[in-house]
Amino acid sequence: PLASPESVGVSSPRLKRIDAWLESLVASKQAAGFVSLVARRGKVIHHSATGTRGLSLADPMPKDALFDLASMTKPVTVSAALMLLEEGRITLHEPVSKHIPEFKDIRVETTPGRLAPPKRPIQVRDLFSHTSGVFTRRSRSQIYELPTLEAFVLELARGTLPVQPGSTWLYGPSHDVLGHLVQKVSGQTLDRFVQDRILTPLAMRDTYYWPPESTASRRALLVFGDTFAVL
Repeated sequence: PLASPESVGVSSPRLKRIDAWLESLVASKQAAGFVSLVARRGKVIHHSATGTRGLSLADPMPKDALFDLASMTKPVTVSAALMLLEEGRITLHEPVSKHIPEFKDIRVETTPGRLAPPKRPIQVRDLFSHTSGVFTRRSRSQIYELPTLEAFVLELARGTLPVQPGSTWLYGPSHDVLGHLVQKVSGQTLDRFVQDRILTPLAMRDTYYWPPESTASRRALLVFGDTFAVL
């Protein structure tokens, strides 16, 4: 429900500073546009849209715009994997290769140009904690060139590890591998599993891996280098 800011102890003039600040960012082309919302005590007291849906577009940013969640998909993937853990279908200390055999022969680059077997296999817990050692030099836009999540993960399995499994926190594609593990264990694609087990039960009707064409006019465009990706 909507309410006046003062009804929940908030200053209207101060809230207007949000719009002024975001408008300045749009004017200086630091971003194409924004949607801002402030709620307090269960009431929405500020909701506005500023700018356009993309730097190359004139379409105004709608208040119900769809934005790329980016790395906030990671907690969703982790939640899916935790469901399988609770059901006893995976364990934290089992090797990832139990479910994705291609990781059985992965090697560690101990020194430049020298490869050796890992001191221990990559374990499922390493995927959760970004300590698997799995790494890619592909940019985000280059990853999108691959046809499926499975194709990306199998490419990772054919690569090498820059560090020993479990030894180093390395922010990278560990959760991509975890997502593929969910696919292998559940027998469903990751987007289908998440839809059936998380989004539908939570009534999250406007969250997608692949937004339908009917949402095209609401999608904010994210810039990757000199190209645009519709997300």
